[in-house]
Amino acid sequence: MKQEIPEGGKTKHPHVKVASRAMFHAALHHVRPLAVLLRAVNIQSQGLVVITEEGLRISADESHSVQASAYCKKDMFQEYTLELPDTDTDGFLSFSLDLDVLSKCLNVFGNASGSMAGSFRREELTATQSIKANPTATLAYQGYGHPLELTQLGGCVTECRISTFEPEALPSMTEFFGEAICRVIIKAEWLRDAFNDLDDSSDRIQVDIRPEKPYFRLSTTSSSGSAQMDYTKDSDVLEMFQCEQYVSSSYKYSHVQYCKQVLQAASKVSLRVNAEGFMYMQFMVPVNPTTQNFVDFLLAPIEDD
Repeated sequence: MKQEIPEGGKTKHPHVKVASRAMFHAALHHVRPLAVLLRAVNIQSQGLVVITEEGLRISADESHSVQASAYCKKDMFQEYTLELPDTDTDGFLSFSLDLDVLSKCLNVFGNASGSMAGSFRREELTATQSIKANPTATLAYQGYGHPLELTQLGGCVTECRISTFEPEALPSMTEFFGEAICRVIIKAEWLRDAFNDLDDSSDRIQVDIRPEKPYFRLSTTSSSGSAQMDYTKDSDVLEMFQCEQYVSSSYKYSHVQYCKQVLQAASKVSLRVNAEGFMYMQFMVPVNPTTQNFVDFLLAPIEDD
């Protein structure tokens, strides 16, 4: 058996609202950072987009067992405007759309394709060199019932219009997760290496965190054998280690696999576990020398009979 993230409702959810008589416009020099963040959370075709004054949040949920959200700060855009009607009191727009279609449209723009590894580091150079250059792509949304419009500027103008739908609410990760009893901050490259070294033929990965040795352990078991990675709290790998009590939980390996995408671009990972065994992972993703974006994953534990 497995525990589940509770199901969200429709527009009654406090973080989701049907947009009306509003307009959103953003422009950016390079679409690759946005495309990379989108690919990191594309665990289901249907996704939720929430637009606020601070930036975009793109979220997806798979069977209430794993939820992913990417936070695209307004600082990663060269232009960012959100206009809401005077009657609006919530301060955001929201809609659902097909994330696969959005990803394909960004790839049409040319500089969104390619591997994730090192993509943000390359963007740091190009973004710094072209601060005064004209934007090469724009996003626009006119409000409820309208498509999300993507336009590539330059010698040949390319336009994509993606149908939007009434937003399906997702439960708030942080509100549902509550208090953590264990927290670990680890360098992303070390966690990426650990996932690569574990047995990928296993159907689950076990996470053990305790106040005493071995402190932090990742392990897998399958018909071909077992593998484990141990980290002490005083090692250079862990930037922070806090543990109030011993916790041991298992998660579907296929869900952990989703995190490998964003690990290629992340610099560090904050990993938290609550008393029920839910694991909340936050990946810090650099976009340029001054902007850090975040990708969050919430994984439900496997509950054995």
